[in-house]
Amino acid sequence: MKLKLRILFLIIFISNFGFSWETKKSIIEPGIVFYHSVDKNTPLSIYILELDLTKKNNWIQTGKADSKILNRKKTSEIVKQFQREGKNVIAAINADFFAENGTPVGAQVQEGVLLQKPYSRSVFGITDLGLPFIDIVKFSGSIISKKGVSCSIDAINRNRKDNQLVILNKYNGISSNANYWGSEIIAKYVTKPVVNDTFKIVVIAKDSIQTEEHGNNIIPQDGIVLSAHGDKSEFINQNLFFGDTIKIILNLPPIKEKIQELIGGVPRIVRDGKISIENKKETINDKFCTDKHPRTGIGFTKEKDKIMLFVVDGRQDGYSIGMSLHKFAEFMIKWNIYQGLNLDGGGSSTMFIKDKVVNKPSDIEGERPVSNAILILSNDIEN
Repeated sequence: MKLKLRILFLIIFISNFGFSWETKKSIIEPGIVFYHSVDKNTPLSIYILELDLTKKNNWIQTGKADSKILNRKKTSEIVKQFQREGKNVIAAINADFFAENGTPVGAQVQEGVLLQKPYSRSVFGITDLGLPFIDIVKFSGSIISKKGVSCSIDAINRNRKDNQLVILNKYNGISSNANYWGSEIIAKYVTKPVVNDTFKIVVIAKDSIQTEEHGNNIIPQDGIVLSAHGDKSEFINQNLFFGDTIKIILNLPPIKEKIQELIGGVPRIVRDGKISIENKKETINDKFCTDKHPRTGIGFTKEKDKIMLFVVDGRQDGYSIGMSLHKFAEFMIKWNIYQGLNLDGGGSSTMFIKDKVVNKPSDIEGERPVSNAILILSNDIEN
């Protein structure tokens, strides 16, 4: 099978931005449009991807570097990672802020699997019905034993602490990395994992013997490890046994619908079609907002029929100086964005289309390794 590249070039002069903007439009695939917008006076160079959600052959997915919480890779390498898995990735941008070891700051959901609990900052997500949202979510989770006894879940893919129960899935790595001072349940999925609904697992092994040969159990690719300490270890010992089918509930309120994909960012900059730089609420300092930087962002229209991905080049005199968040939000609104979120920027800001990076990342070394990415995928393949 071979992809057929459809490209149509159109030069548009946009005067209502308050500047003299020249915008080139390219149709990448049916329902996927790329714009390169340039203001030579400022100067600014901005890249925009438009995804038409009414075209059901295209969709959004998040991607974690090497499918591991602690890893980092370039956005282009994350694309190639998914292409090796047989997925038709058309384009991508970098996504969440991250720690040096690659751990994203916020939550992530990839294909219905929760990789990490949220932080008290905004997220962008897609429901199982394909509808986008931006909100600040919280976490609540519990397991329910065969006899209906429940216990709260404290974390996802994090080392357990005193009196905690954590879920570890394939994104944590090969094993649980837990010592023998606790108990672990190894289980396989009975139903697909999901966020904001119940799914089921079946216990295939139980490790509750406190000797140096125990702990640090292997995580099944098609399942999880429940790792517990202290009081919650006692819960496992008394209520969960080999062969039991257990219910798991992972909720991210206030979102009530099932969540298919989700990624963190900070801060929200467009609310209900108006500029709304919500850095105070999301504990971000003013200087981050007012300084001009390379920026990456995402937003969607009032009708929720289009998602738009933005990358602003910056820190390059004579080519593109970057934007404040206020100007970034203003630009988004000109493109009909009703809800908009800022993502990781600076040297991380990258847009990849088809087989190349189309923007000019600001780092001297070029494209920067990042924690995760937002991918546009398509089923539009011709023989």
